[in-house]
Amino acid sequence: MVSETATGRLVFRDTATDNRVGALCLAELHPDECTRGTHNLDRPCLMFGAVPQVDAGTDLLTISYTLRNPSLSYAPGALARIQPAHPPEVQWMITDLDIPIELAEREGLDCTDGLNVAECHLFGNHMAIPDPTGDVIIADTSNSRILWVTPPEDGSEIGTVTSILSRTHPDWGDDQFVNHIQRIDAGESTWLLATFKGQKGRGEDTVNEGKIVLWDVTDPLAATRIWTYPADGFLASVHHGSMHQTPYGSVLLYAHSLGESERADHGKGTVGLATWAGSDPPIYLGDGVLPVDGDLGFVRAASWSDTAEGILITDSGCENAESECEKAGSILLAELPDLTAPGRSGAWEKEHTQQSFFELQRLPLSAPDDLSLPFSSDLLPLSALGAELGKTPLGRCD
Repeated sequence: MVSETATGRLVFRDTATDNRVGALCLAELHPDECTRGTHNLDRPCLMFGAVPQVDAGTDLLTISYTLRNPSLSYAPGALARIQPAHPPEVQWMITDLDIPIELAEREGLDCTDGLNVAECHLFGNHMAIPDPTGDVIIADTSNSRILWVTPPEDGSEIGTVTSILSRTHPDWGDDQFVNHIQRIDAGESTWLLATFKGQKGRGEDTVNEGKIVLWDVTDPLAATRIWTYPADGFLASVHHGSMHQTPYGSVLLYAHSLGESERADHGKGTVGLATWAGSDPPIYLGDGVLPVDGDLGFVRAASWSDTAEGILITDSGCENAESECEKAGSILLAELPDLTAPGRSGAWEKEHTQQSFFELQRLPLSAPDDLSLPFSSDLLPLSALGAELGKTPLGRCD
């Protein structure tokens, strides 16, 4: 399953038979706002994160995306839980927020007439994950905050905000543009691993100064910051930091989107790797690059796949459609190396003095090609899927 940002769709491919088995498109959910197959990113409908789950034998997807609305000064975000079909069967959808007055006052928001106040709505949200309470936890990316939201049960499209983690928290610092979150059970505690692309430094050629942060959110209203990676410096436009159990133990994998670049327009990314030590900060192991026959582009996601026993890499090729970039998007699979810590921090500098590069050894993978800005990908074993994805060809978008 590949989330393809520029066309606003999810693409499904059977890697065993090397056949594309179907797609789901935002144009089916929002025919008035979304143009099918659009590559116009001025006011597009963009597909971002998609989280699969199976409930009582039924496949469900929680998808995050943005909609078209030229009358607004921001890109209005939305999310939905859908059952794959044509058109998708919607369990619930959130296109607007109800922020209780006490939370709004704490955040300094006046949403009584807040149509054009981006912070009163979702803005470019990249990721939403289910919480056992029934809420969803949302990376509200362009608003640089994390939300806990109760989905509507009355048929409306208004989600009720129950907690907000943002720059109003005394430990938040200057973290901006959260693009990925992972909920982690840690004994009696609940942690949230958050990846921040970061704000650009001064100058046209500077990169976004990103970080990966671990929070204790056992009580979301009283969250505490556990550690920041790297401890000093920053990562270049980092995406999709996530913890995984692998044959080499627990690791932190991340898409170091501009990790091999000397400046922003170089567009050369890496796969970042560190040891995972729970509440202790990760220990940097290295940045993976392709051998001399090619470079990674703007890497958007990297995760361990138990199904394929390798690192699944989503390479957007270009950062966005407006950039002067001709790299194609692709999905790759690579071996997880057995590395020892080089004694460096992994922080990005244009001279790369704090990084240690290693070559990624590619593994065979039948993946969709001709992708337009893929955002993320998942390998879904047929044995773990329900009837909608595991037993019936999905087919194309209507």
